[in-house]
Amino acid sequence: MMAKFFLIFIFIFSVFPKVGAQTLDVQNIAAPVEYAPTSKINASLDKHFKVGLFFPFFKDGGDTTALKHAFALSSLDYLAGVKVAIDSIEKLGAVNIDFYVEDTELDSSIVETLLMKEAYQDLDVLIGPIFQSGVEMATSLLQKRKTILYLPFEKDFKFNELSNIFSSQKNSTAFASYFASYFVEKFKEKDQEFVFLFNSKDGKNGREAQQIDSLMKQVWSDKNDTSKIKIIDLGNKEYGGLISKLDKRKSYVFFINTKNSYYANEALAQIKALKSGHPEVFCLFDVLESEAPDYETWDSLKVKFFSRLFVNFEDFPTGMLRKKIIESYNQDPVEFTYKGYNDILFLSQAFAEGRNWIDHCLNKDFVNEISGFFYVRDLASHGIFNGYHAVWRYEKLKLYRLY
Repeated sequence: MMAKFFLIFIFIFSVFPKVGAQTLDVQNIAAPVEYAPTSKINASLDKHFKVGLFFPFFKDGGDTTALKHAFALSSLDYLAGVKVAIDSIEKLGAVNIDFYVEDTELDSSIVETLLMKEAYQDLDVLIGPIFQSGVEMATSLLQKRKTILYLPFEKDFKFNELSNIFSSQKNSTAFASYFASYFVEKFKEKDQEFVFLFNSKDGKNGREAQQIDSLMKQVWSDKNDTSKIKIIDLGNKEYGGLISKLDKRKSYVFFINTKNSYYANEALAQIKALKSGHPEVFCLFDVLESEAPDYETWDSLKVKFFSRLFVNFEDFPTGMLRKKIIESYNQDPVEFTYKGYNDILFLSQAFAEGRNWIDHCLNKDFVNEISGFFYVRDLASHGIFNGYHAVWRYEKLKLYRLY
């Protein structure tokens, strides 16, 4: 089924001001049944959505530094993904989007000047800026408007009492909500014990992991019996060997929440020695990057790995998307290309919910060829953050996407 697009997309080296109104036909991207989205999107024609993309392109060229050149390349890669997403969305319903692209360079005064223009007074979403002074300038202006600030890249920005920010910055609340939601949904019909493991010796990562495990248990308490949850610190000698002392007659789900491959492999060895009936084992994707990978244990335990945004060209949908990008744009996509693709899919699907799209898109899991999105409002900062959203299985030296 072919989608019909009425699209004028301003290209980066052209004149930047307004891109003409465009009508996008949107739906959840078709995906293999094993990880097809369960969410249903209803089309909304009740208004136009105005989206601005303010990135440092340095379109005028000149004597740019290496840093400026790197920003420009990243911006172009992201924009390519945006264009592919718009071209790729299949027909389900129609959402009217006015799209604008602007070059901010690395100058917060340009951001301020742009946002004071009449055309941008009523933006629904501003994607970017992607440098700190620009973000600070944008937040101070947009807090007085209804514009959502959408920050696609992980940066160490501090948000307090800022309710109109969507961010891909790492956030414990979002991670915990996603993991808890995933485990509850997947194992709600099964009688299993849950063991969440973190490593206190991981420093900042260890403290974050402990917080996530505790938040998961808290989220769990609303719907499940928390007596079936154990939280174990792999870095505490008092807990040494505790996994192997678990009741072998029970069935377990293990979540090894550490990026330290040494402790992760030690936990996996104990799980393997437990000889409980077919334990379900989950790790963070970082463990795959170990300098001493434990392939045999990963295979025998059928370990699954959570990732935020991971591109595997052997995964069929991802490979087809890469082929399309190369054929259509003569460009081999990079991570930022896929990030742009992923973000626009989310916004298109969210807008289809209508005027109350923010309320409707929170705490819902969407997936596509690349990854997905699971946005959660953080009660401390009031910002909205993205959690993990892809699961991979390791088998015979290969990765297979499960969800």
